[in-house]
Amino acid sequence: VLMRVNDVLLSIPAILLGLTLAAVVGPGMIAIVAALAVATVPTVARVTRGSALAVMAQDFMEAGRSIGLPDRTLIWRYLALNCISPVLVYLTLRF
Repeated sequence: VLMRVNDVLLSIPAILLGLTLAAVVGPGMIAIVAALAVATVPTVARVTRGSALAVMAQDFMEAGRSIGLPDRTLIWRYLALNCISPVLVYLTLRF
């Protein structure tokens, strides 16, 4: 469901979204920050999801599940640490 909402946000051009937010909120720094955040979040979510799916397909995740590690440990110790690099690179390039 969240990725479908993400797809809807991606279908709206960022400039149109920015102009709409500027019209609703008014000109100023808050409108600029809100427009940038709303325009950046869907692409970051897509990159994060793709990275997470790639990491989840790795053998070490299956090995962790097979030895009975809790989901919280798998997510924080293995998934998050292996997904953070591509996301940080994308955010650096985006900004």
